[in-house]
Amino acid sequence: MAAMSCFSLARLPISSTSSSTRNFSCLTKPHSIQRSCKIVNTTEKLEEPPRRSANYHPTIWDHSTIQSIESLSSLKGNTPERRRELLKNEVKLLLDASDDPVAQLQLIDTIQRLGIAYHFNNEIKSILDRIHDCHVDLEALDCVHKTALAFRLLRQHGYDVSSDVFQKYRDSQGFKDSLTDDVKGLLSLYEASFLSFPGEQLMEEANKFSVRHLESLTQKVGLDIEEQVRRSLQVPLHRRMRRLEAREYVDVYQREEGKSSVLLEFAKVDFNFVQIIHQMELKELSKIGITKAVCILSVIDDVYDIYGSFEEVEILTKTIKSWDPHEMRNLPENIKLCYKIIYNFIEEITTSILLDNGCNVMPFLKKEWENLCGSYLVEAKWFHEGYTPSLKEYLKNAWISIGGPTTFVFAYCLLGHTLGDNSLNCLKQGFDPIYWSSLILRLNDDLGTSKAEMERGDTPKSIQCHMRETGESEEVSREYIKNLVDHFWKELNQESIRTHLPKNFMNLVTNMALASHCIFQFGDGIGDSTGMTKNRILSLFANNVPLE
Repeated sequence: MAAMSCFSLARLPISSTSSSTRNFSCLTKPHSIQRSCKIVNTTEKLEEPPRRSANYHPTIWDHSTIQSIESLSSLKGNTPERRRELLKNEVKLLLDASDDPVAQLQLIDTIQRLGIAYHFNNEIKSILDRIHDCHVDLEALDCVHKTALAFRLLRQHGYDVSSDVFQKYRDSQGFKDSLTDDVKGLLSLYEASFLSFPGEQLMEEANKFSVRHLESLTQKVGLDIEEQVRRSLQVPLHRRMRRLEAREYVDVYQREEGKSSVLLEFAKVDFNFVQIIHQMELKELSKIGITKAVCILSVIDDVYDIYGSFEEVEILTKTIKSWDPHEMRNLPENIKLCYKIIYNFIEEITTSILLDNGCNVMPFLKKEWENLCGSYLVEAKWFHEGYTPSLKEYLKNAWISIGGPTTFVFAYCLLGHTLGDNSLNCLKQGFDPIYWSSLILRLNDDLGTSKAEMERGDTPKSIQCHMRETGESEEVSREYIKNLVDHFWKELNQESIRTHLPKNFMNLVTNMALASHCIFQFGDGIGDSTGMTKNRILSLFANNVPLE
């Protein structure tokens, strides 16, 4: 199942006159993009094969539910915009109030975790530039917490800081035993270790050391720090969804003794303010191209995985590759409809972007769908033949079949960026970061969903491929796949710092990887959208933060 799926085939009504395409129906077709001839119906059909089902539960997020989402209270009535601006200015004063680099770094970290850093991008950059350019001696910092905090924030913001700053905390046996009773320092060292690059053995050692001792200390510390350690051991800060972390950290920060009342109030007010904006945007999402692209991708994925016969999806793939509607003459009407939707949607999106930006993105969109459906067909063939590929063979195909590259290209073209030749060149030059992010997405999907998918009958996933190839147990193979995720993150970390690609491009790439940890942390957060998935969505879109 594609990780970015929103609906199963049984839950998404498909019609050539549905709202999924009518938003672009008013656009005039430019002469520079040729519309193919009218799609011809034919009586020639394949014999109807037996159909499988994934038995997904009905969606809990139907149109009426989404339209009914409202905040428990409106900011317009009791917290005016003026108060928000006043608090914002007070936080700016806090950022300017200290010349102590460590105090500034601690404040930046808190601001980031509270979800309000986007207000102060310039101020934060100025502080970090000064710390980095003035060569603040990280090796002179007197505790592992300070060193790790500086290292993590600088690398997070694109500064290529050497991991050698941690050498002074080691002796001939490894990291010093004197660090083991410092929970705050261990936690900071642990979080910093997830900003590592490939080949940084020192950071790998730091991770193992901090994990081992944090796990043994959880019963010896207070409840608040124990909760922070527990959450970090589950998902480190660097791999958490920023907005979700902000909502959860507000509650944590509120219990801290040394908290700033200004920071806390601004974080609460700002979260609620942004939530109202998100609620309005959520109600418009069904009209936005990227949402439609994800829904269509989800449906086509289920057609290849579950619904279609191998013969049907083979013809569908050939038809998409040719981009000739006449090629679908042998498809049954229900599969034929899938092609019509892809064809019409891509042409309408292309027309819209051409009119708005003067760019023809048709070659990019067609190529992505051709690659995606080609990868789907490979997996359908594996299932049809009962074949289990090697892990290397699986990953070569699976980073595409997860839908990451296709979703990314649509998102980059449709999320409001001004497109031009330079923007489109990013899609050509950005292969490596998209590749690493898609692999992270794929493996997190496998870790969360492979059990259910194998029970219903599906192509072997990475875990099963490794088990078959090595003869190892499922537990050992799962651990191996988790280690691969760590390795791919190291590659993505390095790309993020050393790339010349625009920041908005890299943010999209990183957010795709972050989303996969959130969605699949407790299993299949898409196929089963109740429980934790539902609670998280409600916390972001429906339940505001109490101001008192």
